Amino acid sequence: MTYIDDVWLRRAHQTLAALFDVDDRTRNEMIQFLFDEGFWDPAKLSHENAITRWRANLNPTKGEFWKISEVWALSMRFRRPQLLQAFAGSMGYELREIPTEERRQALLQRAVDLLEGLDAARAELQADMQRLAAPPPKEHLVTPPGTRPQFSIAPPTAVERIGAP
Repeated sequence: MTYIDDVWLRRAHQTLAALFDVDDRTRNEMIQFLFDEGFWDPAKLSHENAITRWRANLNPTKGEFWKISEVWALSMRFRRPQLLQAFAGSMGYELREIPTEERRQALLQRAVDLLEGLDAARAELQADMQRLAAPPPKEHLVTPPGTRPQFSIAPPTAVERIGAP
C-alpha cells in the first residue's frame, strides 16, 4: 500500500481549496498581503498575474503549488484553520480555539517568567562584576621553617591551664 495515494491527495486538495475558498475581496486582500510581506514580488508579478497564480496553485493538475510559508502566513493572518484542522484530524488530534483572554493571560505569564529569569541573570552578572572589582586577596603569609606560628589569641599561661583560684 502506498501512503500517499489518490484518497490522500484528494483530501489534501479539498483542504487547500477550503482554506482558500474566499470571496474576491478577501482573495485580493490575501494577494496584497503576500506582496506586502515579501512572499510575492510585485516587480515580477502584476496583480492580474497574481490572481492567475492563485488559481493555478489551487488547480491539482497544474505544476504550481503553495509554499508552506505562504499557507502558514495566510492561515494566521486571515484566521483560516482548515489546514491545521486537517493535519490534526489525520493524526488523531483535536483542536480548540483558545479564547483571547486566555491567550493574553498566557502571554502575560510568559512575560513574567522571562522577567524573573532576567532578574536572576542580572543578579548573577552583578555579583560576578562585583567580584571582579574587588581587590585581589592578600598573599597568605607562610611561616618560615623553624619558627612558631603566632596566634591571634595568646596561649594560656600555666596558671590559667591549671585553674588558679
